[in-house]
Amino acid sequence: MNVLDLKNFLDELIKEGKGNLEIVLAQDAEGNAFNRIDTAQLDLCDDENNPVNEDDIGEEYNIEDLTEKVTIWCC
Repeated sequence: MNVLDLKNFLDELIKEGKGNLEIVLAQDAEGNAFNRIDTAQLDLCDDENNPVNEDDIGEEYNIEDLTEKVTIWCC
């Protein structure tokens, strides 16, 4: 993903009224951020900013307890 792709993704979120979402940067197990942006996506996240699989909503997670956040996956 390049900067223009990221800008376009964020522009679309703003158009949809989601301009106040928190941005979460992916990190490795030791908490180190990566150097390059791979993808950005809108996720439903738990209290620890972990994206939740849609199949787990209703079984393991209540939708009311999740927060929409932009997750930027780096590599």
